[in-house]
Amino acid sequence: MFPQASRMLPAVAKSRMQIHRGHRPVVAPFTVDPVPAMRRELKLLRIEVEQLRAVERIMGIELDLLRGLKDEARQSILECFERIEQVRESRDWWEQEAGRLSALIAQKPGAIVTAIRLHGRRAENEAKAASPRALAQVAALSL
Repeated sequence: MFPQASRMLPAVAKSRMQIHRGHRPVVAPFTVDPVPAMRRELKLLRIEVEQLRAVERIMGIELDLLRGLKDEARQSILECFERIEQVRESRDWWEQEAGRLSALIAQKPGAIVTAIRLHGRRAENEAKAASPRALAQVAALSL
């Protein structure tokens, strides 16, 4: 130890003792009756337990709601995938139909014009039987 430090230790200790002489001594926590303090503490703990149980119930309800939403989302995703598959099948069918019609046009170019005229006459006959409004629609289409 340094010689200066050894000379300072008694002075520091003496000043600290003087500071503490003016304070009242600390009373041990259990010198008074601990029962009321313990009852207050138990009461606070019971309140805290009740609050935690309420939070647990709320979280359980939220968890059930989230599970339901997750199931609904999963079902929606499956429905979307099914609809996408239907659209793909429809697209494939229309591609096949377009290929078939392209082949037909390549074989007999005049046959298409005849088919369009026949289809137009059939639509006019059905429209005459249906209503005057439908006839106007067919007439607008044939122009």
